[in-house]
Amino acid sequence: MTETAIIIGRCSTTEKKQDVQMQLQELQEKYNNRFDIVEVKAYYMSGTMNQKINQDILNLVKELNIQNIMVSELAG
Repeated sequence: MTETAIIIGRCSTTEKKQDVQMQLQELQEKYNNRFDIVEVKAYYMSGTMNQKINQDILNLVKELNIQNIMVSELAG
């Protein structure tokens, strides 16, 4: 049975300054054959202000019994 994973891309700036889609694409290409990717999330927010989003992601991981979290972050 293939392990499940969630992919998360975060940028600390806006869409105008950085594109999180490239991060997501790279992670999907790298892990798509290794894991069953059950969710892909992207957001733009400072790492010091994302506690609520992180908690929502952890709740989703628990709810769906996801075994792996793949994350890419860019800070501007």
